[in-house]
Amino acid sequence: MKRISLLVKNWYKSIVEPYELMKDNFGSLVAYEVFFRVLAFLVLFPVIMWAEKLWLVGNKTNVIAWYYVGSFIKNPVSWIVLIFMAAVLVWGTMAEQFSLYDTLHASKFGMRRTTKQIIAAGIGRCFERSKAGNWLFIPYAILILRFGTLTGDISSVISVIEVPGFILEDFSKRPWEGAVFACFQVIAIYLL
Repeated sequence: MKRISLLVKNWYKSIVEPYELMKDNFGSLVAYEVFFRVLAFLVLFPVIMWAEKLWLVGNKTNVIAWYYVGSFIKNPVSWIVLIFMAAVLVWGTMAEQFSLYDTLHASKFGMRRTTKQIIAAGIGRCFERSKAGNWLFIPYAILILRFGTLTGDISSVISVIEVPGFILEDFSKRPWEGAVFACFQVIAIYLL
């Protein structure tokens, strides 16, 4: 019985501890999140939508479907636009995540952060981490962070990434593809 109560106590502590860390910098975190979400809504998402339209125009189509995959792969415009979109998504996601991590770390040691310091920490860490050897940030931010949780809602920036409808339709036609995607999610959850 003591062991069960200890497990429940540890579980409860692991749930509550991050929220206790936020209390020192709660106002700054709220201001930062409001600022970041407005920035994402007004700047990042329109840039992503523009890039997606550019991708379709560059491939002379207006839909994304399986029968266009070959032409998408062969077209260099597709690759340039996809790399640009990935860079925007990764930078936005990592700026948000690094800002929050830095603020929680500062809170753990009793340090207060202003909204300006939170923004500077996120952007500074992005510049620090965006080196040629850190290419694994791209699949980590786009795939692992997005699909590596049961809710899939880690960052406000990558929440725009969804499995396209034609692929979801294939899952219903070919159940093995859905099983492969489920296995991918289990692996992503493990890696996260």
